[in-house]
Amino acid sequence: MSKAERYRQIIEQTRVRFLQDAAIKMHDMHQSLQDYNGLEAPDADAGQALAHQIHRHVHAIKGLALTLSYSGIDELCGDMVNYILNDSSRIWKREHVDRLQQQVDQLGQLIDEATASANKT
Repeated sequence: MSKAERYRQIIEQTRVRFLQDAAIKMHDMHQSLQDYNGLEAPDADAGQALAHQIHRHVHAIKGLALTLSYSGIDELCGDMVNYILNDSSRIWKREHVDRLQQQVDQLGQLIDEATASANKT
């Protein structure tokens, strides 16, 4: 096996593992959003905790996305990180969490598309 072929194989294996890990993180984010939305009257602390958790997962996903040529995932993750960190004094209300929900849903779609594409090869 040539060096180029071995390198390509390593990249493909890394992409598969990245997408598997991203799917686990997506499941966790969806579960946390569901738990938040199930609260009768979520307070700012619950919103802040949710935003912090989403930030951790999205930051981790962003860390490899561009390296593995998933520029759309990288860009959306960057937007999400900026939204979460942009206003450190933000009091997290439902409308802020609703925006995160939309972004998480978009991210899930991008990851699903990348996974479907990876499974075709």
